[in-house]
Amino acid sequence: MRSIEVGAGVVTITDETIQLDLGLFGGIKRFHEQSKYIIPILIIATISTVHEAVFGSSPLREFSQFAIILGILTFTFYTLDRLLPRIWNNIGLATELRRTDVKQVEYTAGGRLLPRRLRIIVDDGKTTGVRLVSLSYRQLGEQQLADAKQAFEDAGITIVPAPEES
Repeated sequence: MRSIEVGAGVVTITDETIQLDLGLFGGIKRFHEQSKYIIPILIIATISTVHEAVFGSSPLREFSQFAIILGILTFTFYTLDRLLPRIWNNIGLATELRRTDVKQVEYTAGGRLLPRRLRIIVDDGKTTGVRLVSLSYRQLGEQQLADAKQAFEDAGITIVPAPEES
């Protein structure tokens, strides 16, 4: 049995299954591990923006209100991007996958704003789907990707770079 820490939890590979224990608090913990200053800065920035939107001068008030609206829209689109594939395909929500159903694992390149992701491609005979697992950002994500490559290779599961259009 091999466990890999990922962006929002832990992926455990056993002889029969791949177990995905992903949750909000694990993601916040990993986010904080990358930089101890990120969470306090985000809290201060949020409080300052809300304060300025309510009590500030006119030009800054308008900018703060715009920033709040932009933040809400970004959160909404991010949530829809993550939820809609899961609603349409039950594999996208799975917390346990049989190893015999896993065809291969692909990893994305990530970018400045998006973390690297593992795409576990599953075909259980009835449905085919992809289970996305986000890794952490930056250096921590690089280490997690190296650990994931090693763990999946040790388990006999093919792991390759994802095609560019994915």
